[in-house]
Amino acid sequence: MPGKVDAEPAYPLVWQSHVKENGSIETTYAATGLSVRDHFAGLALQGFLSHAVSGDPIPVEALARASYGLADAMIRAREF
Repeated sequence: MPGKVDAEPAYPLVWQSHVKENGSIETTYAATGLSVRDHFAGLALQGFLSHAVSGDPIPVEALARASYGLADAMIRAREF
């Protein structure tokens, strides 16, 4: 469920900052690196894997879907 919130980079790089006429500071970011959605999915995957039982087969496709499902839920929660 990519969208506006997902378009934010998880680790933006500052390209330029300058003072506007009204005295406020405007900063322009490069949209490089992981998306917020990818970052949340990676964190969810770490949590899932930390509870895996050694020796059991890991259903990688199901884990990937569950990780992104949780990431999508976290993004929806940010919109409140």
